[in-house]
Amino acid sequence: MLWRAIGRNAAMYAMPVLIRQPISVLAPHRSVPRLAKLRTCAVAGAMTGPGVEVKVMDKLKDTQHAITTVESCTGGRVADLLTNVGGAAQVYWGSVITYDGSLKSDWGVPACSIKDVGTVTEQVAGEMASAGLQRMMEGYEREKSCSDLAEPKGFICLSTTGFAGGAPRAEWSGTCYLGLAMSSLKEPVVKKVHAAGNSREHRIEHKEYFAEQALQMVMEHL
Repeated sequence: MLWRAIGRNAAMYAMPVLIRQPISVLAPHRSVPRLAKLRTCAVAGAMTGPGVEVKVMDKLKDTQHAITTVESCTGGRVADLLTNVGGAAQVYWGSVITYDGSLKSDWGVPACSIKDVGTVTEQVAGEMASAGLQRMMEGYEREKSCSDLAEPKGFICLSTTGFAGGAPRAEWSGTCYLGLAMSSLKEPVVKKVHAAGNSREHRIEHKEYFAEQALQMVMEHL
């Protein structure tokens, strides 16, 4: 009798099943080599390459900054990269995936911005970052006694909004706006990046590219 995982949360949902094949057929998850391969593929120009998250975490620790992310098209990939690095709890506060416009608005983006200019815009990317920064600063100050952060002297929020998959217009495919808000800056900084290739065929690669470009943006401003 073995246990077979049901869905993505294998640790939480499992059921006993009879496996007639030899145990050796239960090979490691096949997505691992694929993800490793994605880190070095060229989607649009040169990738930032493996290790940008390590550099970001080292820089955050050196400058005593804490970071949070408000992600849309990257689906939490920026947060995933950051938390893959040991000691992340010293500088990483947490993240939210505001995929739908209603959640973006609930998180702090003005509803009028979403209605007037759309979610995949420079304006909304900046407002996502600003809202996330404010939430982190207020939340940390309010619950400081419960925090593992190493007494940050500065705060950073990264945001992503774009078209990793299909887009309403072909020319929008592979477009992403990256927002960066910092406690030391009066206004958020927004950067537009574009990943070449058909979004429907390269969705995962585009998410990877956007996430690494977002982290590279932190390196450029710290």
